[in-house]
Amino acid sequence: MILKDRSEPPEILQLESLLQRTPIVHPRFPQWTEQLRRMSAGFHGEQRVDSLFYEIPIENPHYFIQDLFIQKPKSSHQIDTVLITSRFVLLLEIKSISGELNFDPQLRQFSRTNKDGSIDGMNNPDDQIRRHERWMQQFLSAQKVSLPVIGVIVFTYPSSIVNSRPKNRIIIQASGLPYLMDQLLAKYPDELLTARKTRHLAGKLLERHSERELRRIEVPAELRRGCCARNALALN
Repeated sequence: MILKDRSEPPEILQLESLLQRTPIVHPRFPQWTEQLRRMSAGFHGEQRVDSLFYEIPIENPHYFIQDLFIQKPKSSHQIDTVLITSRFVLLLEIKSISGELNFDPQLRQFSRTNKDGSIDGMNNPDDQIRRHERWMQQFLSAQKVSLPVIGVIVFTYPSSIVNSRPKNRIIIQASGLPYLMDQLLAKYPDELLTARKTRHLAGKLLERHSERELRRIEVPAELRRGCCARNALALN
């Protein structure tokens, strides 16, 4: 059952509106275009993963919560996908990144090598999912529930080549989700929660969700006209 489905980030619409009124020669046009490209690619990649996931037959009680945002006093967690089952909790960190990908276990660094040989440093998705796992374990403990918590990194582009990977971390291409679920259901065969308790746990988790605060775009004065200016969001 889907308790919370994924919706398009409002920043995409805002950037589209902003670019429609921005001349191509404007110095910030390339920056906003790249922001829109990255955000759209990420959202569409998450949608592809959702479609694959929803097609997998899961017989035991289970609940999907997409794009869960947990606001804490001084930090936050944005978890792409949470699957609550009566046997385990599955967390997905979904990445739409192409190129050759490398995890450095010593420096805790994640990088991409492009076709032209250039290298981009990025946030390490292994560290991101570790944070989410710890928070989820604390949440389950507060609910007096004992379930395995499994964090998985999912790459949506077939062109993503993982050259090195962190130990003890499940990393798959999106197409491997059905195979992964078969493995997990075989590894965790015991029903640890009743259907009622599973539903209650998923509901309690959904109660923790809050809407992410929208960030403002700094719109140049010459573009501050109409709805785009009134509704402009920050994307620093």
